[in-house]
Amino acid sequence: MRSQFISSIRGYVKIQVRGNHIESFINEALYKNYSLWDIRRTSIDQVQMSLLLRDFFRLRPLLKKTSCRVHVKERIGFPFILDKLKRRKYFAVGIIVFILGLYALSSIVWRVQVDGNDKIPTEQILQTAKQQGIYPMQWKFRLKDQDRLSKQLMDSIPGMAWVGVSIEGTQIHIKVVEYVVPEERP
Repeated sequence: MRSQFISSIRGYVKIQVRGNHIESFINEALYKNYSLWDIRRTSIDQVQMSLLLRDFFRLRPLLKKTSCRVHVKERIGFPFILDKLKRRKYFAVGIIVFILGLYALSSIVWRVQVDGNDKIPTEQILQTAKQQGIYPMQWKFRLKDQDRLSKQLMDSIPGMAWVGVSIEGTQIHIKVVEYVVPEERP
C-alpha cells in the first residue's frame, strides 16, 4: 500500500488510458519500474490508474509502443499547489504576511492585570512591574522567567506575602497576597 502523504508531496496524477493493448501497456510499465497503483478497468478498452509525476513524463515511449492514449483526470500534490501559487504570487505573499503578522501580534503583551490587592494601590504595583519589564506592548520573549519576576516584585514592594506572575496568551496576570497584620491585644 502506498503512503498517501509521500505521494502527495511528490505529486501524482490520476490518468485514464484508452486503447486495445492496455494489458501490454501495464505490463511494460511495471517491468520498467513505474509506480502504478489504484488500477481499475472502467470499460473494455479503458483503465484508470494513479501514477507518480516523475513517471508520467516517461510514458510517451510506452504509449507509442502499445498505441494507447492517455487522458489526465486529476492532478494531486505539492508541485501542483506550487504551480497555482506561482500564478497567484500576491495571494501567496498575502498569506505569508498574514501568518507573520499574526505571530508578531500574539508575541506582544497587550494587557497587564493585577488581582488580590486591597491595601497596596494597583498603580504602585503596575509601576514596579514596569520597572521589572512587565508592561503593555512588551515582547513576551524579552520577559524574564515568571518565578524570577514574582520574586523581584515581592522584594521591591513592601507588604506583600506572595506574588504570582502568570502569562496567559497575550495577558499577564499578577496575583497578590498581602500581609494580614493581626490586631494588637492589650
